[in-house]
Amino acid sequence: MKALLTWFTIFVLAASGLAQTAAAPATPKKRAHKAAVAPAPPAVTTDDLKALRDALAQQQAQIQDLQGKMAERDATLQQTQQQLQQAQSQLQDTQSKAATAVTTASQTSDSVSKLQSDVADIRTNTTNAAVSTQEDQKKISVSGFPVTSGCVARPTTRTAQRSSAKTAIAVEFAYASVWKVS
Repeated sequence: MKALLTWFTIFVLAASGLAQTAAAPATPKKRAHKAAVAPAPPAVTTDDLKALRDALAQQQAQIQDLQGKMAERDATLQQTQQQLQQAQSQLQDTQSKAATAVTTASQTSDSVSKLQSDVADIRTNTTNAAVSTQEDQKKISVSGFPVTSGCVARPTTRTAQRSSAKTAIAVEFAYASVWKVS
């Protein structure tokens, strides 16, 4: 049994020795890696610089050309806007004048209607005056004063002259009115 115990002790000691070395992580040895060297960029030549300058000059020319076109478009747009404002102003003036013309036409129509009514009244009054004159002529003819060719014969006495003068003036006026109207 002593032999077994000896083997058991050796076994435990060996296992504990192994356990200690396995528990502690082994630090790997650092190896020096050589960094990959990037190839050196090719050297810039004068031809490359000239090509870049030419490309830059061309781009600047394009920018200036586009700026000129934009300025032309802006000027055209501004001119179009001014023309639009003028057209709108003219449209408003025209609408105002049209409204004034409509109002004037309405007033003129009213005036024409009134004038037509007045002319109709004058015609009626003239016709009535002519009829009244004819009736007066008949009365004068019956009273003994003959009426010839639109003129009244004048009586010889003064009183008759005065009373017939008023009638004669009215008759002459009526005849004149009738002849002018016809």
